[in-house]
Amino acid sequence: TELARSFGPDGAAVVAELAAAAADELPRLVARLRSADAGEVRTAAHTLRPTAATLGAARLAEACRVLEGAAAAGGERAALVEEIETRVAAVLR
Repeated sequence: TELARSFGPDGAAVVAELAAAAADELPRLVARLRSADAGEVRTAAHTLRPTAATLGAARLAEACRVLEGAAAAGGERAALVEEIETRVAAVLR
């Protein structure tokens, strides 16, 4: 893949390590997105965003960015969390 090539000759191994780490981390971050505490949601979305971007999941990263802003502004979050849950499940497949 393009992501693997970007890491050079060991790219496939690097991507495999990233995917394994994401498989452990992403479900925990998604669970934190369900918090009633807006600060916790903002922090989780902020943490999830670069992981998604590194994995090439641009739409997931963008949804995290929007959720981070909504949480900071006290806006509606439920639909965004649902979208992120769906996108994370797709990344983990």
